[in-house]
Amino acid sequence: MRRLRVVNGLPVTGSLTMHNRRAFTLVEAMVAVILCGVGVVAAMQALASLQKTNINAVHSERLLRLAANKIEEIGVTSPVTETPTDGDFSEDGAPDASYNIDVQVGSVDGTYVVTITASDAVSQQSLSTVIFDASSISTTGTGGQ
Repeated sequence: MRRLRVVNGLPVTGSLTMHNRRAFTLVEAMVAVILCGVGVVAAMQALASLQKTNINAVHSERLLRLAANKIEEIGVTSPVTETPTDGDFSEDGAPDASYNIDVQVGSVDGTYVVTITASDAVSQQSLSTVIFDASSISTTGTGGQ
Protein backbone atom coordinates (compact mmCIF):
# COMPACT_ATOMS: atom_id res chain seq x y z
CA MET A 1 0.00 0.00 0.00
CA ARG A 2 1.37 3.40 -1.06
CA ARG A 3 1.35 6.20 1.28
CA LEU A 4 0.40 9.66 -0.04
CA ARG A 5 2.33 12.68 1.05
CA VAL A 6 0.60 16.02 1.37
CA VAL A 7 2.44 19.17 0.23
CA ASN A 8 0.68 22.54 0.45
CA GLY A 9 -2.61 20.76 0.95
CA LEU A 10 -2.26 18.63 -2.20
CA PRO A 11 -1.56 14.93 -2.28
CA VAL A 12 1.79 14.06 -3.89
CA THR A 13 2.91 10.66 -5.00
CA GLY A 14 6.54 9.74 -5.49
CA SER A 15 9.44 12.06 -4.95
CA LEU A 16 9.50 15.79 -5.67
CA THR A 17 11.41 16.32 -8.89
CA MET A 18 11.74 19.35 -11.15
CA HIS A 19 8.73 18.15 -13.15
CA ASN A 20 6.47 18.05 -10.12
CA ARG A 21 7.36 21.45 -8.69
CA ARG A 22 4.96 24.36 -9.06
CA ALA A 23 7.31 27.21 -9.97
CA PHE A 24 7.92 29.56 -12.88
CA THR A 25 10.66 28.76 -15.30
CA LEU A 26 12.98 31.40 -16.67
CA VAL A 27 11.19 31.35 -20.03
CA GLU A 28 7.80 31.87 -18.40
CA ALA A 29 9.14 34.80 -16.40
CA MET A 30 10.68 36.37 -19.51
CA VAL A 31 7.42 36.02 -21.44
CA ALA A 32 5.53 37.68 -18.57
CA VAL A 33 8.00 40.58 -18.48
CA ILE A 34 7.78 41.04 -22.27
CA LEU A 35 3.97 41.03 -22.15
CA CYS A 36 3.98 43.61 -19.37
CA GLY A 37 6.42 45.75 -21.36
CA VAL A 38 4.18 45.62 -24.45
CA GLY A 39 1.21 46.60 -22.32
CA VAL A 40 3.06 49.57 -20.81
CA VAL A 41 4.19 50.78 -24.25
CA ALA A 42 0.63 50.54 -25.59
CA ALA A 43 -0.71 52.46 -22.60
CA MET A 44 1.88 55.22 -23.04
CA GLN A 45 1.02 55.57 -26.74
CA ALA A 46 -2.66 55.81 -25.87
CA LEU A 47 -1.94 58.53 -23.31
CA ALA A 48 0.18 60.48 -25.82
CA SER A 49 -2.60 60.26 -28.40
CA LEU A 50 -5.15 61.39 -25.82
CA GLN A 51 -2.99 64.37 -24.86
CA LYS A 52 -2.59 65.40 -28.52
CA THR A 53 -6.35 65.16 -29.06
CA ASN A 54 -6.95 67.27 -25.94
CA ILE A 55 -4.54 69.97 -27.14
CA ASN A 56 -6.28 70.10 -30.53
CA ALA A 57 -9.67 70.37 -28.83
CA VAL A 58 -8.46 73.24 -26.65
CA HIS A 59 -7.13 75.11 -29.72
CA SER A 60 -10.37 74.51 -31.64
CA GLU A 61 -12.52 75.69 -28.74
CA ARG A 62 -10.38 78.83 -28.35
CA LEU A 63 -10.70 79.66 -32.05
CA LEU A 64 -14.48 79.11 -32.02
CA ARG A 65 -14.81 81.36 -28.97
CA LEU A 66 -12.76 84.10 -30.68
CA ALA A 67 -14.85 83.76 -33.86
CA ALA A 68 -18.09 83.96 -31.85
CA ASN A 69 -16.87 87.14 -30.14
CA LYS A 70 -16.01 88.64 -33.53
CA ILE A 71 -19.50 87.77 -34.85
CA GLU A 72 -21.04 89.49 -31.83
CA GLU A 73 -18.87 92.52 -32.55
CA ILE A 74 -19.99 92.56 -36.20
CA GLY A 75 -23.64 92.24 -35.20
CA VAL A 76 -23.34 95.36 -33.03
CA THR A 77 -21.46 97.49 -35.54
CA SER A 78 -23.29 98.82 -38.54
CA PRO A 79 -23.29 98.37 -41.51
CA VAL A 80 -22.04 94.82 -41.94
CA THR A 81 -20.44 95.50 -45.31
CA GLU A 82 -17.94 97.96 -43.80
CA THR A 83 -16.43 95.35 -41.48
CA PRO A 84 -12.72 94.65 -42.15
CA THR A 85 -12.31 91.32 -43.95
CA ASP A 86 -9.25 90.11 -42.08
CA GLY A 87 -7.07 90.78 -39.08
CA ASP A 88 -5.83 89.25 -35.86
CA PHE A 89 -7.25 88.84 -32.40
CA SER A 90 -4.71 91.09 -30.64
CA GLU A 91 -7.51 93.07 -28.99
CA ASP A 92 -8.84 89.82 -27.52
CA GLY A 93 -5.45 88.81 -26.13
CA ALA A 94 -4.63 86.31 -28.87
CA PRO A 95 -2.13 87.91 -31.26
CA ASP A 96 -1.13 84.50 -32.62
CA ALA A 97 -4.64 83.91 -34.01
CA SER A 98 -6.01 85.59 -37.12
CA TYR A 99 -9.39 85.80 -38.81
CA ASN A 100 -10.87 86.13 -42.25
CA ILE A 101 -14.45 87.36 -42.74
CA ASP A 102 -16.59 86.49 -45.75
CA VAL A 103 -19.84 88.45 -46.10
CA GLN A 104 -22.43 87.25 -48.62
CA VAL A 105 -25.79 88.88 -49.31
CA GLY A 106 -28.60 86.75 -47.89
CA SER A 107 -31.75 85.68 -49.69
CA VAL A 108 -33.92 88.11 -47.68
CA ASP A 109 -33.51 91.88 -47.93
CA GLY A 110 -31.22 93.23 -45.25
CA THR A 111 -29.68 89.87 -44.34
CA TYR A 112 -26.09 88.84 -44.73
CA VAL A 113 -24.46 85.44 -44.29
CA VAL A 114 -21.27 86.09 -42.37
CA THR A 115 -18.60 83.38 -42.16
CA ILE A 116 -15.58 83.91 -39.93
CA THR A 117 -12.60 81.63 -40.28
CA ALA A 118 -10.26 81.82 -37.29
CA SER A 119 -6.87 80.15 -37.45
CA ASP A 120 -3.65 79.79 -35.53
CA ALA A 121 -0.50 77.71 -35.99
CA VAL A 122 -2.28 74.52 -34.91
CA SER A 123 -5.79 74.56 -36.35
CA GLN A 124 -8.50 76.44 -38.22
CA GLN A 125 -12.20 76.81 -37.38
CA SER A 126 -15.10 78.44 -39.24
CA LEU A 127 -18.31 79.86 -37.83
CA SER A 128 -21.26 81.16 -39.86
CA THR A 129 -24.34 83.16 -38.97
CA VAL A 130 -27.01 85.33 -40.56
CA ILE A 131 -27.02 89.00 -39.56
CA PHE A 132 -29.85 91.44 -40.21
CA ASP A 133 -28.75 94.96 -41.15
CA ALA A 134 -31.75 97.32 -41.22
CA SER A 135 -29.65 100.19 -42.57
CA SER A 136 -29.11 98.33 -45.83
CA ILE A 137 -32.83 98.12 -46.72
CA SER A 138 -33.94 100.74 -49.19
CA THR A 139 -37.40 102.03 -48.35
CA THR A 140 -39.60 103.85 -50.79
CA GLY A 141 -42.09 106.24 -49.30
CA THR A 142 -45.57 105.37 -50.60
CA GLY A 143 -47.57 106.56 -47.64
CA GLY A 144 -50.40 109.11 -47.89
CA GLN A 145 -48.91 111.76 -50.21
